[in-house]
Amino acid sequence: MGQSIIVEIVAIDASAPSLTVREGDVPALQSPGPNNIKPTDRTIRVEPGAVPSLTGLKTGQRVRVTCSAASAVAIPAGGTSAGEASSPGTLAAAPPSGPPPDLARCDSIVGITPLEAVAP
Repeated sequence: MGQSIIVEIVAIDASAPSLTVREGDVPALQSPGPNNIKPTDRTIRVEPGAVPSLTGLKTGQRVRVTCSAASAVAIPAGGTSAGEASSPGTLAAAPPSGPPPDLARCDSIVGITPLEAVAP
């Protein structure tokens, strides 16, 4: 099994099954939903063994997800892949902004543990 990450649920898709989650805090007065998904949020596939854990979850709830590790992609030391030439004096592009590093390494969810109960 992979790492465990504490996240906040932004959206639940039981038919996929998947969770859209966010690392970090979501303002307490605002329950996150599909209309306020941020670029750093991530939709992650839920493995069949964890699907029963989706029952009773709600958006805005904080949970601990256990992830299967994403496969690593090796990038050569020069920052270019095989076949790419690096021109002298050319600045490398900045890494794309995206999910925080921990969430970015989550390939799929294999376990979900609620951290708090959400009022009905």
